[in-house]
Amino acid sequence: MSAESRDSLQELWAGNQEEEEMTADFAELTARSVAFNSKIRRRNLVESVVGVLVVLLCGVGALIAPVSVVQAACALTCVGVVVILVILHVHGPPEAPAPADFDTEAFMARHVDHLRREAKLLRWVPVWYIGPLLPGMLLIEGWVLYAAWPAAVANSNWSGLAAHVGFQVAVIGGVFAMVIFVNWRASVGLAADADALDARGSD
Repeated sequence: MSAESRDSLQELWAGNQEEEEMTADFAELTARSVAFNSKIRRRNLVESVVGVLVVLLCGVGALIAPVSVVQAACALTCVGVVVILVILHVHGPPEAPAPADFDTEAFMARHVDHLRREAKLLRWVPVWYIGPLLPGMLLIEGWVLYAAWPAAVANSNWSGLAAHVGFQVAVIGGVFAMVIFVNWRASVGLAADADALDARGSD
């Protein structure tokens, strides 16, 4: 075999290998994107169902609760849940189907962008997810403290009042802290995946 023929075969083999690697990369990216979008759709569906149930229950509470403060707290919770759902569906939707002419590089860039948007959304959970729920929660806690205050003053039962309020604050704060931590941890993982894919695409 001549040197020219050998070089031609090597170039052909290298080209075929590169094409096979690109095909494998595209298949892997597609599979990852499909799996990730499935998780996003499932999350948005669950949040929507739970949100609608909360709005219905709190809506009834806002109408029939015997105390005006409780009615206001229920109404604020309804508004907060609606805000959460709107932000979730506007800023956290699944990716749209990729155009047919997308190559591996363009598909990877779009997937990396989606991962980073989701990471940012999860990182800001304290603002857009916890924040809208706080007004209703704080109003209820304030009303509980106000209602328990006269009995605590009459019986000088300050420790009992502090324990009662402290327990509620600890439970609610613990739940919120867990939600924030879980989502922050997920955001770190998504950002790391995005950086890894971005570095891989620039090689």
